[in-house]
Amino acid sequence: YCEESDCHFVNYDRDNDGLSDYEEYILASNPEASDTDEDGVPDYAEREQGTDADDANDFLDSDLDGLADFLDKTPRGAFDNTSLRNQI
Repeated sequence: YCEESDCHFVNYDRDNDGLSDYEEYILASNPEASDTDEDGVPDYAEREQGTDADDANDFLDSDLDGLADFLDKTPRGAFDNTSLRNQI
C-alpha cells in the first residue's frame, strides 16, 4: 500500500539493475544495491534465474567445475572437469 504521492517507486529503479524499486520491495532485495547479496550476480539476473537476490550461496560452485550449484546435476560431487558449455 502507498499513498499516491509515495507510489513513484513502482517504476523507479534507483540502482539501475533492471528491477524497479517496487519489484525489489516485493523480492525483499535492496533497491539501492544492484547486487543485494554481493555475490557478483545482479538482482535482475537472480530474479530471471529464480534464485534469491538476498542469498549469496545461490551461485556457489561447491565442486569447482565452473557450474553454479543450482544448475549443477552433481553440485557436491567430485570435480569432474565438466564445464558449463558441456552441460547445456
